[in-house]
Amino acid sequence: MSGTALSITMTNILYIATGIVSIGSIFIASRLNESKKHTRKIEIALYCLSFLTLVIVLGYRGNSPDYENYIKRYFLLQDRSLLSQIGYMEPLYALLTYASGLLFGDYYQPMFVIFAFISIAFVYLELYRVRKRINPTIWIFGFVTLIYPFYFAIVRQALAMGIVLFANRYFNREDKWKYIALTVIATMFHYSAIIMIPILVLYLLQNQTSIRKHAKLMFPLLIGLFLVSLLVVNLLIGVYPWINRYLYYFKVGKIYFSSVLNLLNFALLIPVILIFKKKHSESLQPVRMYIYQYQSLVMMVLLTLLLPVGRITYYLFFPGIYLNAYFYNELEHLKFSSISTRSLRIIYIVVLVVISCLWLYLKFIASDSFGSTLFPYYFNMF
Repeated sequence: MSGTALSITMTNILYIATGIVSIGSIFIASRLNESKKHTRKIEIALYCLSFLTLVIVLGYRGNSPDYENYIKRYFLLQDRSLLSQIGYMEPLYALLTYASGLLFGDYYQPMFVIFAFISIAFVYLELYRVRKRINPTIWIFGFVTLIYPFYFAIVRQALAMGIVLFANRYFNREDKWKYIALTVIATMFHYSAIIMIPILVLYLLQNQTSIRKHAKLMFPLLIGLFLVSLLVVNLLIGVYPWINRYLYYFKVGKIYFSSVLNLLNFALLIPVILIFKKKHSESLQPVRMYIYQYQSLVMMVLLTLLLPVGRITYYLFFPGIYLNAYFYNELEHLKFSSISTRSLRIIYIVVLVVISCLWLYLKFIASDSFGSTLFPYYFNMF
């Protein structure tokens, strides 16, 4: 750990203020957008305020899960050649870390700032692109409460997740090669991103989002990928020593119940999709791709009950966030004799907030690995 430790009270105030500023800025921007009493410059300024708030808190942290390991790798790349560490570290992650060392020498904190800036920049670029199709406030609320805390630990994967999210605009038949190219780049930051290519292939092979037909293809595919990966790892052990670090992902023989938590944050979507399918199926067509990705998330979580590869599901959190924000706007199309659209929206928001609070507590605050490193917060700007 590095920097100045805040008190627990100040740490709580910092995290709450970060959420209020980042979410509140997007809320104000969206309200101004609705009333048309704004200029594009004001909207962009509010998005930048939200963005920079999250970057500063994440980038200047002085402690978090794996914080010390990233510092060790930073200095390791200064002492040894870059090529000697490829494999032990993903190529583009190693290159970016190496470049940070060349620029800043023994002052390693800018590395975390650079990683935070890049990974969160992709998130905001996508949010700004889709802001008129969804409720931006609910979208950013989902990111801040469900995904952002992960970024304190999954530095390399956060970079990969940002690129995969940016690539989502190309998740279709016409632009498939752009999506594949960007996913390959993401894989160079964290190898797990490669899972998104077979998910795209399955999507292109299907003409509908039938859960049964989707499952018939998804489960054999994931099991096949696991077996092929296991074969490759066993063949390469001894040839490339760094392969040993991935043996953990092939430990079977027990049930990993913690993976079920990865469905908790999007549990509301299951009844919502079923209700829309029955009462207003027209709302489902524009988000067919996102529903497919959400189905993939559910099936992957079920598989990760048996395999310790829960991290691969993180790439599919963003489609869940998109759907939560999209269906909030679509509630006006649901007609119930006993409840108004306004009441539906209030219930919807309350349920989302309750789920998010449960998720934050169970996954981060009550977690030994997260809670002990995020409380207190260490500020390490100087």
